[in-house]
Amino acid sequence: MTRGADLLLDTLTWQEHRTPDAPAWAGVLPPGLERLVAYEGGALWLTRRLAELGIRPSEPFRTWLDKRAKDDLARNLMVEGAAVRVLAALRALEVPHVFLKGMAWRLRPAVPYAGARPLRDVDVLVPETRAREVWDALVAEGYTAVLPEGHGFVIAHHLPALFAPGGASVELHTSASHQGRAADSWNRVWPGAVPAELDGRETRVPAMTEMLWHAVEHAVHDGTEGFRLRRWLDVVVALRSEEPIRWPDVTARLGAGEIPAADAARAWLGAAAELAGREVPRAVLGSVAPFDLRRALRWRSAVLARRLPTGRIAIPLLEEGTREALGWPPSPSARGRPAYVRTRHRLAAAAARAWYRCWRAVRGR
Repeated sequence: MTRGADLLLDTLTWQEHRTPDAPAWAGVLPPGLERLVAYEGGALWLTRRLAELGIRPSEPFRTWLDKRAKDDLARNLMVEGAAVRVLAALRALEVPHVFLKGMAWRLRPAVPYAGARPLRDVDVLVPETRAREVWDALVAEGYTAVLPEGHGFVIAHHLPALFAPGGASVELHTSASHQGRAADSWNRVWPGAVPAELDGRETRVPAMTEMLWHAVEHAVHDGTEGFRLRRWLDVVVALRSEEPIRWPDVTARLGAGEIPAADAARAWLGAAAELAGREVPRAVLGSVAPFDLRRALRWRSAVLARRLPTGRIAIPLLEEGTREALGWPPSPSARGRPAYVRTRHRLAAAAARAWYRCWRAVRGR
């Protein structure tokens, strides 16, 4: 079980003087490797990495991986189609804008592996004063809005999601960050945004420093979801690109508390640097050790290889293992649930942590 985790991590890590174990990929692969890759969301990344290294995995894993990667590519094309329609609306309204996150990476074809990220939706930053105008225009074109019950129209840093006729969702952001004022975020991102092209039309994407910062901030904000392999790809790509990163700005933002869980952000960024085979200035990371991604993958592989019932056992084990490794408290139960449900949740979290600690004591060193 640990062999599969190590094989995956060693293959995705850029190492100047080492190559992954090609014979291991060609032989009998560890059980549960497909489930680990699916959980981490790195099928397209792994496919391209194996091709770059000239490694051909054995069947049936190769067939499974090819299908998974093609599914990701199809989804990416669908999301890109939605982005083309959004761009047409923005240009018709003459609204300045900056594409964010996954779509912004897809619009950087010169950056290696930028297109290996699986896309879920279209994220685009617009001035707060124009956001509702764009939102209404997209609704008029057939986009469907789902307004969460009990919330105001503006949700945190973006308007309610819109669903395109083809199925992809669109989020109009008034801020690129979960913290601070929308106007401050726009004034930070827009002046340094760089030109890009989508469907033959000009648009803009953030500068590399902002791309890196958004990836770190959103990963930590998303809790354990942000500590899956696919979320590290953004910063790995940024670190391996030729574009400069303003590290003093990153250090200052971490020191100013722009990410409340700053030490988790530093640990996350340290793991990204190890994956990328690049150095991050010590002033950025301070005394915080990188998140132990190898141990995390070994734990997840051990859980997923057992084919445990997903909702009742596997998910709490995966969730609490990551939270325990980060020094975070147990996951909270959803508000409004009956007392017996909250009690059951606390007991499940405690049991999952006990199991994780036992595993670490025996195999997780």
